[in-house]
Amino acid sequence: MRARRMDGTSTLLEQLRNLDSCGKAYAVLFCITSIFFLLLAPGVLCTAILSTGLPFYFIYKWWRRNQTECTFGYIFSGFGMGFFVLSTSILWTSFAWLVIASNVLDKLFAMGAFDGASARGVTFLVYLILLVPFVFVEEGLKASFIRMRKHLVTVETETKAHLMHATAVSTGYASAQALFWTLVAHGSMSTTSSKYVNSFELQLAFSFLIAFCVTCVGTPLLVLAGYLIGLETTRGTGLLDSIKWPTYLRSFYYLSAIGWLLVLPGLWGLVPFILTNVAVSFCMVRRIKSVERDMPIEYLRRVGYLALGGYGVLDEDDHDHQNQGDIDESEVDTRGLETQHFGMKDSGAVDLRSRVKGHVDAMTDPRSEEISAESFSIEMV
Repeated sequence: MRARRMDGTSTLLEQLRNLDSCGKAYAVLFCITSIFFLLLAPGVLCTAILSTGLPFYFIYKWWRRNQTECTFGYIFSGFGMGFFVLSTSILWTSFAWLVIASNVLDKLFAMGAFDGASARGVTFLVYLILLVPFVFVEEGLKASFIRMRKHLVTVETETKAHLMHATAVSTGYASAQALFWTLVAHGSMSTTSSKYVNSFELQLAFSFLIAFCVTCVGTPLLVLAGYLIGLETTRGTGLLDSIKWPTYLRSFYYLSAIGWLLVLPGLWGLVPFILTNVAVSFCMVRRIKSVERDMPIEYLRRVGYLALGGYGVLDEDDHDHQNQGDIDESEVDTRGLETQHFGMKDSGAVDLRSRVKGHVDAMTDPRSEEISAESFSIEMV
């Protein structure tokens, strides 16, 4: 395997060899975690590899298309930071808060002062008091961790590198969240069913089901929130302002989910719950589009809009409307002299095509004995 490609980009093997101390520490932690799951439950290990490897694969593919912007270690460290550091500081806190909420509700209901509709109202109020501050702290820590490594990339590549790093942090945290609740469910099943403990197939099926449900419920919104925070960080928005919309939308999502399950218990509450998830994700995408429209054209050239998973991609009409009168960069393939031009003025495009045609005619003219070096350079409008 060659150490470096013709275009100057490094291979993955070379990037792994050049990991900094932080990236190497996360790599060791991932190995230790895999050994832990192997000893704990092989079935859960398969689910852990899938729920962690698949999201990171999409981040890796995104980096492969833009690897000249930052190193692989920068993205890998972001994923590891979300998976280990952010999850450790938040997930155990969230679990503790849920235990506190359950104990408070048990004591209130044991008093016999609430029943029926009043009991559901008190339950919703308790979760409201606990969830909103928790989401605020969660998004604040996420934004702080993203800003901690801002200085590791150059100014010229800062926008796209920041965006990939912020999304990697959120994706790592979302993967750890799915794995955490899978472990909780696995522990609960292990204490109640001896057949489950001795069956690899049951462990695999049950852990995969739990991880899949948690991923569908929380991962898209977490990744979108991380992308939005990355945009806000890039354009210099303050810490509190950058987490405002993610906090609002995610708090509404969690509280509405609890409300639906209280009003419509059982499977009947799943339909409005899923619809709420879709609606909140749509609102997050709209907010991302709004922020992207406010970014300067230089940023949009470098970052290329949001292309990860189809989230927040600007429509063609929006792009033309925003950049009307602007001239975008064009790439000329000297082998075929084929020109790609996007968002250019009509007069500029016609002039460029005429220049390309002139160079083609000059090179194919049998009377010309020599082609000067100037024929291979096309002055762009």
